[in-house]
Parts: sequence; C-alpha cells; structure tokens
Amino acid sequence: MDSPKNYVTTDVDLAAFLLTLGHKLINTRKRPEDPYLTFEFEDSEKLHKDTHQFLNNTAVVSARALLENLRRVRILFHQATPRGGGSR
Repeated sequence: MDSPKNYVTTDVDLAAFLLTLGHKLINTRKRPEDPYLTFEFEDSEKLHKDTHQFLNNTAVVSARALLENLRRVRILFHQATPRGGGSR
C-alpha cells in the first residue's frame, strides 16, 4: 500500500512535467503483469496545483527541459521492463 504522503501516477507525460518543475520522484515500480510504470512523487500542495495546471492545459514550462525529462522517464520505463529471450 502506498504511503498517504506520496502522489502516485502512471501518466508518463505528467511524470515528466512534474520532474521538470522540480518535484521529487520517490520511487518507480513496474509489476510484471502490469503494462504501466508507476511514478511515486513526494506529495505537496504545490504538486496538486501543478497537476491541476497540467490537466487544464494552463501550465508553462521550458520545452527543452520537458523533453529531457520525457527522455528520462522513457529510460526509467525501459529499465523497469524485462527483456525477453536472453540475458542482459
């Protein structure tokens, strides 16, 4: 069970956005039977405000920083996804 002090999402774009704004990523998890990677952030009032702006399409961030964090999130996903058919 997740700690009540953490905010959890499986939305890759939101996770990259929150990282871009400097929110602290606590943990990532991927269960073998689940196609999604779970991102766990330190919860705060600011995180909820930023999430609201993201969902309402009113947030403004650096495009370059967002793209760098999207790349980072994709790397986390690939690291958490087991490869089939051989050893690493």
